[in-house]
Amino acid sequence: MKSTASPGRWTGLLVSGLLLLTAVFLGLLIGAEQHVLIVLFMLLLLSLPMFYLAVFGYADQRAMLLCAGFLLMFFAQTLQSRGVPAGYLLEMVMFLFMLSSLREVLRVAQADATLRWVVAFFLMYFALALASTLLGRSGWRGAAWQLQYNLKLPLMFALGMLLVAPVHAQAMLRRFVAWTWVLFLPFLLFELVAYGAFMKLFGHSPSDHVNVLLPFMRGLRGPFIHAGYLSLMCGLLASGAAAFWLQGLGRRWLGYAAIYTAIAVCAGQRQELMALLLVYLVFALVQGRRHTGWLAVGALAGVACLLIAVLVLEQNPFSELMRQWGGGRASDMSERAVLTEGGMRVAEQYFPLGSGLGTYGGAGAQRFDQSLFIDLGFNRYWWFRQRIFLVDTYWPSVAAEAGYPAAMLVLCAFLLIWCGLLRRAASADGAAHRPLLLTGLAALTLQLANSPTSAGITDPRGAFVFWLLIGCAWRASVGHRASSVESIRRHRPVDFSVRYLPS
Repeated sequence: MKSTASPGRWTGLLVSGLLLLTAVFLGLLIGAEQHVLIVLFMLLLLSLPMFYLAVFGYADQRAMLLCAGFLLMFFAQTLQSRGVPAGYLLEMVMFLFMLSSLREVLRVAQADATLRWVVAFFLMYFALALASTLLGRSGWRGAAWQLQYNLKLPLMFALGMLLVAPVHAQAMLRRFVAWTWVLFLPFLLFELVAYGAFMKLFGHSPSDHVNVLLPFMRGLRGPFIHAGYLSLMCGLLASGAAAFWLQGLGRRWLGYAAIYTAIAVCAGQRQELMALLLVYLVFALVQGRRHTGWLAVGALAGVACLLIAVLVLEQNPFSELMRQWGGGRASDMSERAVLTEGGMRVAEQYFPLGSGLGTYGGAGAQRFDQSLFIDLGFNRYWWFRQRIFLVDTYWPSVAAEAGYPAAMLVLCAFLLIWCGLLRRAASADGAAHRPLLLTGLAALTLQLANSPTSAGITDPRGAFVFWLLIGCAWRASVGHRASSVESIRRHRPVDFSVRYLPS
């Protein structure tokens, strides 16, 4: 009998032949200076992993996505201060796993009616946004840029669904909560001790000003490009530490929460600190009576700090917050307030569908089409004429570009996710994965509390890990509920005594 060659040999020869043909074809394109064809060919090669992951799928069993998310966010923020756009690495990861993450969302949605409503709300929003783009005043470049920008938020949430093992995701979160303050400390000390050298090394930031919470010092930003990012990340880590403490894992986690809260105060960002206090309030409502004494002490300390801020400090650190939300006299209104008022005018003028993607208040309009700003008379503002205005108007931008109905759809999707996590965290009392649910709830609370004056909720540089945790927590809650329903159906109690975290 004749022996046939092994399949592995022929597979290796085939792969080698394809690589050789690919290199030859690319060389011919380069030699012929066919730049357009070179770009298209490279895009085709880059898309092959996406098609592979779409066909075979991907599931993160070891929480490597969460680990990479934390590290890439720190890396991107540090390099961004030197003008290196490393934040695109986060977008590369997000779009690379896009098809697999969407498949996972649809699979999880089969067992979760609430998630099906969330998906439906997002789909209806994008349908209205595309309709407004076709019928409004959008240019194709601004609309395309804004569309991909708006897609990042649901894609980050979907990417979190690929973290299929709560045991490893929670263990990874535990490590970052316990040790990230050690990473922040050298940057903060360097910034305090040698401010001039720190500025030369990491560059200036819009947040380089006096700390309105602690007037005797500057607002610290650490390894981030803006103090707001440091404050928001510390809020997330403090919330995670509080969640582990509420799980009964020891008072050292309460110490970690205090450390991150103190760093957030040193950052001097009022709204981010208020968002963290809101998270603590939500935790108190969820936890109930188990830690009434500690919660009462924390509430009294928070009220005392607010009273000191109002009565003692020369500048009330919260007095200008309403102006940032659009309140106050027109002459005193900040850039954010002007953009907020203008967005409401655009939404009313182009009711009900809005002016179209890439026309107002977003990254697409800032890059490609500022004609609507000029029509609204923004040329009278010096900050607009110098092109240094902030794109910090998430909700007015959504309402202006896609209409009030579309903005309500997005709001309903957020509220469904938030209420779902709140209800499931409250019902998972004693479950080992409860800290993950509480941290996901805190991540969404922090982002929503900052969304009225910041578009960071959809910016991977400041929200990547937040949405990963939200998606992972939601998936863990669905698995917990499915296990509970199956146990009830079989008349067997569910055993949640197995500890996911190592001792």
